[in-house]
Amino acid sequence: MNIFSSPIKDITYQDVVSFCQQGISEGLNLDYKQDFPSTGGLEKTISSFANSFGGLIIIGVEDKD
Repeated sequence: MNIFSSPIKDITYQDVVSFCQQGISEGLNLDYKQDFPSTGGLEKTISSFANSFGGLIIIGVEDKD
């Protein structure tokens, strides 16, 4: 399953786990957040995705460059 093009209602927890295990790095349309940001971080990411081609934010996953 391609979680970038699938409707959100069709994506399962296992789909997200499988995607994260692939080790895909953050980029123009992918951002990982270890914790749900309390101030500032999430709004900027959502805004940048909304002003471009969209994207995927996965919360609860540490970005390991």
